[in-house]
Amino acid sequence: MSSRDFYLIGDDPSTAKAVLVEPKWKIEDLKRAVGLVLHVAQPLGITFHSGTDANVLDTVQGVLDTQNTIGLRIDGQAVQDPQGPRGLPLVGSYYEIFPDHLGNHYRLFRRYGPVIKTNNMGKITYLTDSPEVAAVAMAESVYFTKKITSDHPLFGVKDNTAIFVGDTETENWRLAHKFLPPAMGPKAVRHYAPLMQQCVRSAFDIFDTLDEKGQSWNVYQYMLKLASQTIGKFALGTDFGHFASIDAPLHPIVTNIANMLSLNKKVTSRGEWYRYLPFGDPAKLKELRRATYNILQEYIDQASGSGIKDLPLSEAALQASCVVDYLVNGTDEKGEHFPVPLILSNMIIVTGAGFTTTSALLSWLIYCLVTYEGTQDRLLQELVDYGISEETEWDPDFAHSLPYLDKFVKETQRLHNASFQPGRTTKTDVVLPGGYRMPPQSVIVPALYAIHMNPAVWRDPFKFDPDRWDTEEVKNRHRCAYIPFATGPRGCIGFNFALLEVKILLSELVYRYEFSREGLEAIEYDPEFQLIRPLNFYVTAKRRTHCVRRNHAELCFSASHAGRGQRDHRESSLSRLQGVQTVQQSVEYSFQSTIESPQPLLGDPSGGGLASAGSKIIPSSIDLDAMIRRLDAMGDQIASMKAELIRARDQGNGDGNGNANQPQNQGVLVNDNSPAPSDSDRSNQHQQQRRHALLAKSPGQYVIEEVTGATIFLGGNSDPPPTLGCRQASDMQMAGDNLLERLVPRIYPFSSLWRPEVSFTEVCLALPEDSDIVRYWDVYQKFVHPFYPALVTMDQFSESLFPFLEKRPTFQDDAVLKREIDPSWLALLFSVLACGVQFSSDPAKERDLRSKVFICSSFQCLRATNFFSNTNMNQIQAMSLISHCLRNNLDTNCSWILMGATVRLAQSIGLHEESVPGSSLHTSSVEQYQRKRLWWMLVWQDSFLSFTYDRPLSAANVDCRIPYTTNSSSSDSNKKEGNESGYSFAESIFTLCEILLDRARDLSLHSHRHTQTHTDADADENAYTQTEIHFKSRMESILDSAAPFLRDKARCRTIQDHLERLALKVHIGNDSATYTNSGDNGGDGMLSRETQNLLLHSTAQRATEVVESFLDIHRLSANVCRSWSLVHNAVSCAIILQRLGRDDFAMDFHHAQVHAATTPFGSLVRRLLAVLEKEGEQSRWHDTDGNVRNFGPYSRAIEALKWDMGVLGG
Repeated sequence: MSSRDFYLIGDDPSTAKAVLVEPKWKIEDLKRAVGLVLHVAQPLGITFHSGTDANVLDTVQGVLDTQNTIGLRIDGQAVQDPQGPRGLPLVGSYYEIFPDHLGNHYRLFRRYGPVIKTNNMGKITYLTDSPEVAAVAMAESVYFTKKITSDHPLFGVKDNTAIFVGDTETENWRLAHKFLPPAMGPKAVRHYAPLMQQCVRSAFDIFDTLDEKGQSWNVYQYMLKLASQTIGKFALGTDFGHFASIDAPLHPIVTNIANMLSLNKKVTSRGEWYRYLPFGDPAKLKELRRATYNILQEYIDQASGSGIKDLPLSEAALQASCVVDYLVNGTDEKGEHFPVPLILSNMIIVTGAGFTTTSALLSWLIYCLVTYEGTQDRLLQELVDYGISEETEWDPDFAHSLPYLDKFVKETQRLHNASFQPGRTTKTDVVLPGGYRMPPQSVIVPALYAIHMNPAVWRDPFKFDPDRWDTEEVKNRHRCAYIPFATGPRGCIGFNFALLEVKILLSELVYRYEFSREGLEAIEYDPEFQLIRPLNFYVTAKRRTHCVRRNHAELCFSASHAGRGQRDHRESSLSRLQGVQTVQQSVEYSFQSTIESPQPLLGDPSGGGLASAGSKIIPSSIDLDAMIRRLDAMGDQIASMKAELIRARDQGNGDGNGNANQPQNQGVLVNDNSPAPSDSDRSNQHQQQRRHALLAKSPGQYVIEEVTGATIFLGGNSDPPPTLGCRQASDMQMAGDNLLERLVPRIYPFSSLWRPEVSFTEVCLALPEDSDIVRYWDVYQKFVHPFYPALVTMDQFSESLFPFLEKRPTFQDDAVLKREIDPSWLALLFSVLACGVQFSSDPAKERDLRSKVFICSSFQCLRATNFFSNTNMNQIQAMSLISHCLRNNLDTNCSWILMGATVRLAQSIGLHEESVPGSSLHTSSVEQYQRKRLWWMLVWQDSFLSFTYDRPLSAANVDCRIPYTTNSSSSDSNKKEGNESGYSFAESIFTLCEILLDRARDLSLHSHRHTQTHTDADADENAYTQTEIHFKSRMESILDSAAPFLRDKARCRTIQDHLERLALKVHIGNDSATYTNSGDNGGDGMLSRETQNLLLHSTAQRATEVVESFLDIHRLSANVCRSWSLVHNAVSCAIILQRLGRDDFAMDFHHAQVHAATTPFGSLVRRLLAVLEKEGEQSRWHDTDGNVRNFGPYSRAIEALKWDMGVLGG
């Protein structure tokens, strides 16, 4: 034998290793010998090269004749490390994968190749979509085993006493693998076939009742009931009672195991540190495991008294009443029993794995039935052709003899496999097919979904085509191209039972019912659950009232129900399992639903649809005449919309702006025959115009809100429409208003995420982990409360929060929760969390979605408390905070509407009154103070929104004085020590609101007098000017009365002091610049030049201060700048500055002193725009359909500034 040195091309030749070569070997023998030394998992893929030379040495003699170091390529590739997304610090590639891990894994395989590397919060995981790599990984060998390390997907539930969640190389696994398989082998499965049929038929009464009610139902919830009912009898010999009534609850074992799977996915999706937390999900997972063990122990004790005793395993499998009976009483060839300590943990696996995977598969099977045209009819026809009837007794031979049923199940599992992450661990470093190298103790996951969708393996992988299973191409596929139950020694031991179960259950259901899908929304799955389930999939199951006879389709029809097609409220007996977490954290299954579009409605010849020549059964779910009528109606609508657009275009052809037929002087009646006005008439007319411009309210306008497409009203003195996310409703836009109303989706922020009779415990499932609650509470206190302290009972709330978190695990019963916790307090908690998450450092997408879920949850709690009839302080605080959240996310019109309702509720309990004698609520000065302060918080927000839109105030009449803390003995959590000599930030804002309300009343009074009397215009101008100066002086004096740190930068001791000082300047400066300037909207000489210059100079000074203060706030704390009021004020003032710098607007602004003051306007506004664009980019995210989403106030602010600059069309 001769020695030669071999190395992996891609490594340095110095790493070569010597291998003894026998000249008599075949080349395959040499490959195996070299592969063993260099740890090549598939040595037959090796090619030998002289150094890096491309010439292949394809004989042993050729290798021996070469004196150089010999290089190896694997499948023609140099050795390489798997690639993957670079990721971010700490979180790694978490956000490259979640929440849509199925779609993202598929995307990453297309980008980086068949083996990828991911870093999930410090946990390194490799994944593959290659059947060749999967075959190597799943074979227990010198290179791979199933060892559940901290990087493994099952680490959170690892238990070395159980078969599925334990390591292979243990004695416990060897025993389990010896005892358990016979209970689920082909002979034993035959033994349980009647049980499967009995279970599905026991559910018919419930499905019949749902049909009689014409009620749609959630498929996964009912399939979970059905599958777990079957497994309950098979594994434990017990009836879970899931179909005792239509509202029968799930058995505790089912809910516990389902929750364990959900919690395990959460735990393993985060870093290793997370598993060891003594609270939150890890603690819940341990508690659930203990509770489940206790329940299962009872069934094990019962099985100990079974009639079968000490039977060999093969006999015990056929005679035992259930699996636990078999495990307790069966014996091996040595007469030994399965160790009792191992029974408990293994029964959790048998039970849990049995119903979770099967329920998901049944759900996907029904999904395919109703999604792919002709599929249900074809399956029904096969059942008819094979003589299925209500008297059929199913057995494995019969079930597996139905060819289309078999192909249908396979194709469904290929496209929609419930399991997706069977992990394996390397024992040593290893080189995989394709030359990918993995280090020792690394976890690789054959990604089943991606393998089944791999375009290199499957032709048209996203097409649902059961007939592909008849083709030679599929029959000759790689053995690991389709592995729904995994493969190798650690493959699923229950696959025989599962396949027979789904075939019997599905056939019985299809024979008895015609399924029709309700709704066409994209199917969602929960990325934080261990399996892939269709969560929002609803159907109606219509009873086939006449038996189906072979080749007589006319006898197959169903009874119709009045109101069928109307979607009743959805039963949600599983909501405490998936709960609102699926609403909060799950995403649309858009990746799959987009690329896997249903076949055309009428089918194609290959798809078995109505156009197929061989179709025997006409689907009763399709009414062709009705479809034609709908298409005709849609055509009429389109034609009508087109006509509206044509009319709008024709009306606007005159000047290109929709003003073709309008006179130049709009609103003025022109009479060409009227005599020219005299000088006296002109003078009187000018006087009237001046008086009207000074005192009369400008007319409002209709605009279109960009977010919703709704047409809304803005008063004449409102802020510019672009700053409110609105655009001018031009003639063309108004003519097409109905078109916009139809095409633009509405946004409703208070959608109910639950069924009508939802319990508070179910709503509480929307609460995040305790650690997140504490984190959002800290954020609220730091970034939200100091600048909008609507939580006036902050001390009480804080005192209640942590006891709530301590008791939270005990709130499993709704009655207990209601007794312990006021539901209105829950509403307040959710609203606080909604504010906190908006200002947190979470990714923009998570801030956006979580805040919306918390708002919906808060409003659900309000609805449940009947807050219109039983109003209290918690509810009003919650609504005020909800309104704050809405405007921060640009739903300002809804915020204004909600604030109006909130003010009315506050008035209904007398918050607007200084005092209500005799009221039992006013038992202390603290409560008095809190009531007044809450009222003024409502005045604050109502006045700001109402002035912004120039709409009537809901809180215009204020009889309640401002509750200054300097005059109160109560403690003020918003007030700082050492500031007793002046107003706090909030008190200064209250004072500003009071001034603005006084000014509004004063202008209204002047306007009323103007309509009743005829005074001189000069006198009116003088009165108006004096009024503006008076109110401006009052605004300026607010700072004189404020706390020292609010008026003097040198007195600020903390960053918080600086932030409050700057925020106050933003609010006061904006109101001074905007509202005191609102009377100057006429121009054209209505005010004297001196008055104009006075107001303009003051406006420019204040607007500049506002923009500069906002930029300073952003420099100190960017998170604080997510407040819409701060951003809006800064942008409004920036627009004022831009307009003041234009010749046509500035009037006499070319005066040297004023012009010098305006020179830096352009650079200041550009600085602001740059900051907003940076924040806007960081607040932008893409949904699963690739649509751009914007969170927070920045996108509107950027568009408004660019619109005013002329960058965007106005």
